[in-house]
Amino acid sequence: RFLKDPFSPQPAARIYRTGDLGRYLPDGNIEYLG
Repeated sequence: RFLKDPFSPQPAARIYRTGDLGRYLPDGNIEYLG
């Protein structure tokens, strides 16, 4: 599913929502689940 990209200054920019999950760990790393 493509959504409007809230991080882009371009109004037509899109991102893809994969449904995968992630989280920041206490040491600053990202744990990716998907």
